[in-house]
Amino acid sequence: MKIRPHHLLCTRSFKGKGYSDIFINNMRDVIEQLQKNQPVEMQSGTDCICSACPENNKGTCRSEEKVTTLDRNTVKYLELKKQTYSYGDIEKIIKEKLNEDVYNKICSDCEWKKEGICTYADVRN
Repeated sequence: MKIRPHHLLCTRSFKGKGYSDIFINNMRDVIEQLQKNQPVEMQSGTDCICSACPENNKGTCRSEEKVTTLDRNTVKYLELKKQTYSYGDIEKIIKEKLNEDVYNKICSDCEWKKEGICTYADVRN
């Protein structure tokens, strides 16, 4: 499964809210696959979560600059490499590398964080 780096954090904080029912159902399916330890390949650009997002405009996010920054920060602060991980490995990395300061650095421009829908406690769980 190919996933944008910042979406690894989004899947941990998902509360069943989103852009549309199609998006929400797709996110639930992705999370279910991840929890079954589906291999995760770091992806630049749109991924399996973006496929159901109304911000996806023919394979490009309407907020591409912002989400690319989120991806870049996630890779930087969690020290991820462009490779395939097990979800168990991703969870270990998050537990080891993510603290509230890192969360704030990665997610500072995220609308979900700004609206209080996603919090450090959500992602850390």
